[in-house]
Amino acid sequence: MSMEKFHYSLTVDVDDEGDPIKKKVTLPKFAQIKFGIIRKNRSLPQEEQFFALLEAIADDDTLATIDEATQESMQGLFEAWQKDSGVTTGESTAS
Repeated sequence: MSMEKFHYSLTVDVDDEGDPIKKKVTLPKFAQIKFGIIRKNRSLPQEEQFFALLEAIADDDTLATIDEATQESMQGLFEAWQKDSGVTTGESTAS
């Protein structure tokens, strides 16, 4: 069974005119991530859980694109990814 995918245009830089340079990333739908991945990461500090999750589900090309992004861009990705799947987390991840 193949999982549905979430597609997002991630801002990785700005050009000389200040316009965003975007690259597409593709991840599994947040709600379709196997629970075992979440369970195995539960004992990690909260700030490490998101990184461990990404490293478990993203391919090398996606991780390379993510590495180019700013923290603000990644926050937008994470929020859109959750919203797309109808999954929300507590306030602590938004801070």
